[in-house]
Amino acid sequence: MKLKIPKKVRIKFRLKTLRKHDLLRLLLIGIGLVFILLGNRTVRSEVEKRERFYWVPKANYIKAVSLEYKNAISDFFWMKVTLTYGDRNFDKKATKKDWEYLAKLTDLVTDLDPRFFIPYMFAASVLSWEGGMPEEAVRILKKGLNARRDDWRIPFYIGFNYFYFLGDSLRASQYLIKASRLPGSPKYLPLLATRLRSHAGDIKTAIRFLQGLLNTIENEQTREKIMKRLKALKDIDYLQTGVKIYRIKTAKYPPSLRDVLALGIIDSIPHEPYGGYYTYDPKTGKVWSSTDLGKKVKKE
Repeated sequence: MKLKIPKKVRIKFRLKTLRKHDLLRLLLIGIGLVFILLGNRTVRSEVEKRERFYWVPKANYIKAVSLEYKNAISDFFWMKVTLTYGDRNFDKKATKKDWEYLAKLTDLVTDLDPRFFIPYMFAASVLSWEGGMPEEAVRILKKGLNARRDDWRIPFYIGFNYFYFLGDSLRASQYLIKASRLPGSPKYLPLLATRLRSHAGDIKTAIRFLQGLLNTIENEQTREKIMKRLKALKDIDYLQTGVKIYRIKTAKYPPSLRDVLALGIIDSIPHEPYGGYYTYDPKTGKVWSSTDLGKKVKKE
């Protein structure tokens, strides 16, 4: 004879079992994470005697114990990124190891939750512009090509890094073409990709690329850096155009930029935004920045 259990009792029993089951799994995950995070404590303490050391767990260890909670754990490590980077004056006092630590954490976050977009933006903007790690940014961004197949911003960021930081216009154009084929991409991308193939290193191309990048970046510090770079490039383009017009009118390069000003071709010689000045070579007619676009400026 079967024992009939009332429906309400069966439901309560299932809920209790489910809660106990979930609590047990979460407990096991927590224990696993503790072992992973503290597993290298002995090694860490020995290394810290010699130098400051940052340790980030491997993604496969986290995946082994996190089960379906990878996204939540990814959020935990992303919080570590934001707290570290958000520290007051981080960009001024950060060492190479600080930036490597942020890169490793960002890499881990995108391994655990490859569809999470903000870490990709962080890699493209902060790691490249402020951390001076464009190669690492590209490596992280390439994971997003599969995870976010319909997001034009991922190949756009990769293309920008190849063009602007790594000096590879051909690869940059290939990624821009990929971006241009995705929904929501700006209409100017195919033309920009064509310009990259035919005018490598062209200032007007760099300006167009930076303007497009600025529209996708939210980080204020990175936006300031981009706007300063844009200002310098626009100034150089303006002065370079003046030199070309002077040469057309006189059949020779001007002796100095002041001669271009004296002829009324330009209204003024702009102030260089990095605290330097704009240089001019009368032999080649080339205008550039005395600070090499801020690269020669000493950090405080």
